[in-house]
Amino acid sequence: MEDVARAFPLVRTSFPEITLEVWQRFAEDTLQPEIPPQGGFLTVLCEQGYIAGLCNYRIEPDLLHGQALAVDLFVAYDLFDRSTIATALVEGLERTARANHCQALHTHLMDRGRGGPKNSLIDTLTRHGHEIETVRLCKRLSALA
Repeated sequence: MEDVARAFPLVRTSFPEITLEVWQRFAEDTLQPEIPPQGGFLTVLCEQGYIAGLCNYRIEPDLLHGQALAVDLFVAYDLFDRSTIATALVEGLERTARANHCQALHTHLMDRGRGGPKNSLIDTLTRHGHEIETVRLCKRLSALA
């Protein structure tokens, strides 16, 4: 649980409305192997030892692709070169997908318009062979806590 708390500042860079309690509950639910779908987290540590990249994944059936590795949380932070962190996450996700016999890797990115028309995470993923298939929209119906 210590690593979950260490990752919280990075989560807040993309999701400032998330509380520590909500983050911890999400992480606990993701890491319970006895409850399907199977999932986990990948992290990238910078040279100073803090978490600079974080993503979650779950293995789930997909109508078009068979088994897929689905990613909803994908955060890469670096003051100078975010694409290096993002590349490390993408490569780790691809290894995880192949090790779990997945036929596809689905990544949902939350940009919320802050990145402008050019999104460096999307650019990094497309350079690694990902294609935009869908757009995910969300209507919030209740408060997070």
